[in-house]
Amino acid sequence: HELTKDDSLWSKVISRQFNTTCKISTNFSPRVFYKTILHPFKKLLGIWKRHDIQFYGGGLVKISAKENCIEVCCLDVPLTHDIEDSMRVSGRLSITCDNSGNVRIQIGEEIVAETLPKIEWLENGRLHFYIKENDKLASIDLICSPLKEPKPRIENFPIAEGIFLGTYGGHGLEIIQLTLPDELTTMKDSYGLKITGDPNVACEKVTFRIIDEDCLDPEPADFDSIEDIEQLYHNPRYIKYSEGGTFDFDPPGDMYMDSPLKFKQCKGMWRGEAQVAWHGGVNPRFIPAIFVPFHEDYFGVVFLELCSMSMYRRVTKEIFT
Repeated sequence: HELTKDDSLWSKVISRQFNTTCKISTNFSPRVFYKTILHPFKKLLGIWKRHDIQFYGGGLVKISAKENCIEVCCLDVPLTHDIEDSMRVSGRLSITCDNSGNVRIQIGEEIVAETLPKIEWLENGRLHFYIKENDKLASIDLICSPLKEPKPRIENFPIAEGIFLGTYGGHGLEIIQLTLPDELTTMKDSYGLKITGDPNVACEKVTFRIIDEDCLDPEPADFDSIEDIEQLYHNPRYIKYSEGGTFDFDPPGDMYMDSPLKFKQCKGMWRGEAQVAWHGGVNPRFIPAIFVPFHEDYFGVVFLELCSMSMYRRVTKEIFT
């Protein structure tokens, strides 16, 4: 019985289970922290996808065990339009308690609440996570669902699943989840889902999808202009994807690039469709598109009707580590 009150033992338990440290002090007890906060909230640790924001804003929430606290961070796109910039934290709070179990929720040094966050499980595995202080919402009010870590790269596939930053013209950068088909035999039915959206195509909407099993077999003349690419799209020639194979990729002068292209070759090109709509999501439709993986961490999508190509960079490690 006395052994279970040993804070140094509980500090080791927390280190082993949650891969973090605890500093014992006169005001902090790892044993009380584990009982009051870590154990009740351990199922919430991880990455969560928000459903309470239709467009813009932090689309991801990271809940993790840190030194002497649980930290809740809202992850957002960079303020620039550069996909090479890192993801940023747009909001952060910490949840901790003293050695008597008195809860303290802080934003920086400011204490914003002294009661545990409320948790309500909704339909479809969604979570309502909020803080109430004196019957008023304080600091955070989220509806979200867990975001599973993507599967690793599969042999003979040009790219792995993951979370990417994508360029969307005047809307800036958005967070996209690339998902491969369950069968994992071809790229057909792979799709990109918006984690953050914009007033035209909101979050949780498919932004692009691949419609062919085999990749296109282009010739240099097929990329002289957007019109030539459209001819290839509507009169396709195919070739089986081959691991390690490459194609020259030289975008035509009449194609608008959202981001500078640093690649001269790609792994292949697949016919697809991309979703567009008027402001407010009015009249949504899918237009011809081409999916172009350049590298394990980069791909592009050509929106043929818009005469533009969006670029995407993998940010999975930035989110899950």
